[in-house]
Amino acid sequence: MEAKLSNIRLSTMVPGQVTVANTIRRFTNADLAMKFHYVKGVYFFTKEAAEGLILFELKTDLSYLLSLYCTVAGRIRRRLEDNRPFIKCNDSGIRMVEANSNTTVDEWVEMKSDMSELAYSGHVLGPDLEFSPLVSLQLTRFKCGGFSIGISWSHILGDALLASTFMNMWGQVIKGQPLSQIPVVKTSNTKIPIKEKPYFFRGDDGVGNIWCNAKNTKMVTFTLHISPKHVDQVTSNTNAKPFEALSAIIWKSIAKIRAKREPKIVTLCSYGSQKNEIKAQRNGHLVSRVVVDFMVSEASVTNLAQLITNKTLNDSDFIEDFVDREHKNLNGTFYGETLTLVNLQRANLYGFELKGHKPVIVNYMMAGIGDEGVVLVLQGPENCGGVLVTMTLPSDEVVGLRNDLKRKWGII
Repeated sequence: MEAKLSNIRLSTMVPGQVTVANTIRRFTNADLAMKFHYVKGVYFFTKEAAEGLILFELKTDLSYLLSLYCTVAGRIRRRLEDNRPFIKCNDSGIRMVEANSNTTVDEWVEMKSDMSELAYSGHVLGPDLEFSPLVSLQLTRFKCGGFSIGISWSHILGDALLASTFMNMWGQVIKGQPLSQIPVVKTSNTKIPIKEKPYFFRGDDGVGNIWCNAKNTKMVTFTLHISPKHVDQVTSNTNAKPFEALSAIIWKSIAKIRAKREPKIVTLCSYGSQKNEIKAQRNGHLVSRVVVDFMVSEASVTNLAQLITNKTLNDSDFIEDFVDREHKNLNGTFYGETLTLVNLQRANLYGFELKGHKPVIVNYMMAGIGDEGVVLVLQGPENCGGVLVTMTLPSDEVVGLRNDLKRKWGII
């Protein structure tokens, strides 16, 4: 089933107040390393939440938020002396999309498929970078009366935790809670003498000012809801926390499917506290890796989970130095250049409310990734708990992975 969209309308939302002239935000090296990637999130609401919803009021509250957080409404510019990108906070605004769907909310959630259609799939920076919005929001109304709000967030602005924090701030404005002005952070980079090229970057020549990953492999995104019962089962069997246990299970299953090209390196992304996330305004996720020299498909899940738990190779500084040396010609992808496992459980995904109604389900994914795939482990729906696992993998691996997870672990 496809949730075909109709009555698509595009507009631009700008800050309600003019930002101080010549306000700019500089990128960190970690920000520039993520320029090809986009965070996609979708918040599903029931018919009850839609009753009395006035779109004009939502837009007014959003305009107020953009006045406080002017970076989001800016545009990419480049320094004349070295061509390094930065954001000019010129109040150009963000993209707003309105659409209708021929499905119900329940039907869409049941499909558990690629949700990028509900988060403005056409959002890419470039080729006219000076005119490309950094953020897009999409409100989709379903035939049941429910609706969804999708966000497409340029990863160069900040990581997935910051994207969800932005949504929560919008929810606070809607509820009438006061917010203070969000200062534009001036960044600085610490140079670390590293000589080798990071293992997780792939050069991509010829992309110019189109910031997206042009790949040949057809990728498919799907989501599994792991019930609390199954979460307890896998954690007890592996003696590990949910993220480490589920990551180990999926790593082993993918290794079996890929046979002779088993992933011997996995990249891990984790996050700190959401409390101070907005103050940083950057990509603050911690990057590490696990490297093995044995057959992953034959290893025990417990041992793999232990390796993930005890990861020791921290690559955040690795990224900083490499980009510092290569930023003029840095055209490469990070997510999916090796199998990438992302722990988003600490994100308060259900902190975004509308008139007292929380979303029935929230899902996030990464777009513009490499061919090795990305796995996100998220907080499950508040009404039934558990964990959501959203995977973007080559299309020819999906059926085999689903079957293996069902047969070995009872995960459907």
